[in-house]
Amino acid sequence: MGSYGTANSVASSVLGGSLPGAPAAGEAGAQSLTTAQAVEKLVMVVAKLDMVVQQLNASGVASIGTLPAEHDVHALLRQVSAIVSMSISRDETALAMVQKVFKRI
Repeated sequence: MGSYGTANSVASSVLGGSLPGAPAAGEAGAQSLTTAQAVEKLVMVVAKLDMVVQQLNASGVASIGTLPAEHDVHALLRQVSAIVSMSISRDETALAMVQKVFKRI
């Protein structure tokens, strides 16, 4: 399995900085994303999450509850929430992402 630092490097490339300490939407200096920008970033995070989950499945991990808090899976899930919170329209972004996920099923 890769290092726990992988998710932070993904956070830097996806969010434009590391996740901890990032300003929340509406705060001074917060980055606002259009729905299209947010969905684009979410697609990248979900692809990374899918890859990490497949690796965990192959190594026999049956539950994310057994993973340490700093594991890539937890960091990637936090990124999803952070991206949606940076969106100008959270509801629209969430709906667009859910539609993409269900199209994959």
